[in-house]
Amino acid sequence: MIISYPSILTDKSRLDEVYELRVKVYGQPSIDAHVHKQYLPGGWKDSLDECETAIHWIIEDNDQIIASARLVILSNIEDTHEEFQKLPIPDERPFAYWSRLAVDPNYRMSDAVQKLDKARMHYILEHPEIKFAICCVTPERESALLKLNFEHIGDIEYTHPNGNHSLNQPVFIYIA
Repeated sequence: MIISYPSILTDKSRLDEVYELRVKVYGQPSIDAHVHKQYLPGGWKDSLDECETAIHWIIEDNDQIIASARLVILSNIEDTHEEFQKLPIPDERPFAYWSRLAVDPNYRMSDAVQKLDKARMHYILEHPEIKFAICCVTPERESALLKLNFEHIGDIEYTHPNGNHSLNQPVFIYIA
């Protein structure tokens, strides 16, 4: 399956499609039974999605968004709404919050994940003002981040958007 290279989403009215894709992807029983339309009828979104420093990459097939990823450039670690401040992170700012990767289940065997990772890494490398990137991921994503020279710096407790379930997630950092 050949898919296009990611593009930056410039039409913010299409963010609703991204939010719906996230629910479709993360609502799969094999991934997480706690994320679905019942709890997130408007899709999976947070305050960072529409932040002016948020960059969303998308991959389309026949004008339909089949994959997306986000990078948010921030100066305050608390703006991530994660417990990152408990971990050894650099004091320098700004930093990139690497988050919200979603690929339609029908495209999982494509190279969409790698393309979205490369697009985000390229952005970080092209913007030397970004001092580091930080993310929390599922265990399945750990090896991909290690290949991109991220380092595991600890684990945090992550609470799902519906607030009913939490788990420990590994946190990775890339020093630019």
